[in-house]
Amino acid sequence: MWDIFRPLVKEITTNKLEVKGYIPPSLSGTLYRIGPNALYPTPSTSHFFDGHGMIHSISFREGKPLEYRNRWVQTPAYMTERQAGRMIFSGVGQPDLLGQFIRFTRYFISSDKKDIVRRWSQNHPRGISDFSPFANVANTNIEWHNGQLLALWDGGFPYGVTPELETIGKVDFGTKIPRHALGFCAHPKIDDDTGELLGIGTSLLPPYWFYYVINPDGSVARVCPIPIEQMSFIHDFAVTKNYAIAIDIPLSFSIVDIVKGVGTFRWNQERPTRIGYWSRKECGEVSVRWIETEGFFFLHTAGAYEEADGTIVVLLCRYPSSPLGMSTCAAQKFRATGEFQERGVLVKLKIDPHRGSVIQEQLDDWSVEFPALENQSLGAKVNNIYFLATDSAFNFNAKVGIRKLDLERGTSSFWQPEPGQIPGEPIFIPARETSYGRGWIVTVVADRTLQQSRVVILDPESIESGPIGEVILPVMLPMTFHGLWLPEKSKVQ
Repeated sequence: MWDIFRPLVKEITTNKLEVKGYIPPSLSGTLYRIGPNALYPTPSTSHFFDGHGMIHSISFREGKPLEYRNRWVQTPAYMTERQAGRMIFSGVGQPDLLGQFIRFTRYFISSDKKDIVRRWSQNHPRGISDFSPFANVANTNIEWHNGQLLALWDGGFPYGVTPELETIGKVDFGTKIPRHALGFCAHPKIDDDTGELLGIGTSLLPPYWFYYVINPDGSVARVCPIPIEQMSFIHDFAVTKNYAIAIDIPLSFSIVDIVKGVGTFRWNQERPTRIGYWSRKECGEVSVRWIETEGFFFLHTAGAYEEADGTIVVLLCRYPSSPLGMSTCAAQKFRATGEFQERGVLVKLKIDPHRGSVIQEQLDDWSVEFPALENQSLGAKVNNIYFLATDSAFNFNAKVGIRKLDLERGTSSFWQPEPGQIPGEPIFIPARETSYGRGWIVTVVADRTLQQSRVVILDPESIESGPIGEVILPVMLPMTFHGLWLPEKSKVQ
């Protein structure tokens, strides 16, 4: 197993941070990273998606790094295992059949006449699940809304967290949420013009998907059902000024695989991929228009906007099929080699909303993931994108680094760290009040040789020149998925 999967066993806070090079004086705020961190590490058969969420923060003030801290998100599942002193919950790669049964019981039984069954399931340790058949581990993404951080996960509602990483509690947005809804996908969108939080959520019962519009104060504005044929995996979606776009991929919830104990989702190569879009102006029930295309998989969009003629453009990292798998054997292979089963490339979807047609255009032949946009305004035209990238199939021994694509000029640049170092998702920090360029790119690099992680700062104008500055952390962070830069002034708003 690679070191980047080894969890941290303690929560720490330290101001002992070493600096190399130049840290821009304009950096005042906090860099957050989130990922799975098992409280009681399991054997290598566990899936790398599993593990209770741990948030890491590195704070800066006027270019000076102040502090590193890490905290688990204190979900009921985390607290149950902490109190028991042992692992109780398994996950997507090796489902816990007893726990799944108990939690399914809670999920489906709502009648007051069956109160005894519900009380029994709630009191059983494996029944703790926020009214979901899955134990919410809140380990995938982090956003800022309504004065708090949201720790997000695809199978449950977010958990509110303070900027100092203290867990506030589950955020279910009030009583308008359907009882059988499982929660948000990990990548909701925030409309800067309105302050609304937009999300897609799932359910094990029809209509299987819901579209959420959350007011700036955290109350529910709208919950709209999105009917699909069966529950399918959704991690991200796209939003423009006038449309929301969700993609129904053929990776579906599989009772058979759960019973066999080999996984939770299964890829169905016979099913097409369906692209659905609807007007954001519609109230109540939305009218979704669907376009069928050949089956493909994606995890992350890289922006969406509308062209002058009304064409909807969605950029995403497209795979011919699921690259990671949701099974134990796929998890074991990835832990050993970091190898994706498929290559993901940047693709532009051009959707004609009037004709109901789509054209797909591949924009690059590199393997890319974890896109970061320079223009972060929702629905803005995309020019510069930064990726975790390699010119071959992705694995831990490949030439993995940070790549910039300038779509307007058709140019690219690339930075690769030293051998034995693996970078993570890039994050673009806008310059805002400063007069220097457009901003900065930051990423967290795991250094296997020194057994530590470092925050690397790159100049977007010349990322190929390498880091202008680094902050050396006292520990090596386990694999984190996503992150967020929160300017200092945002914390007091």
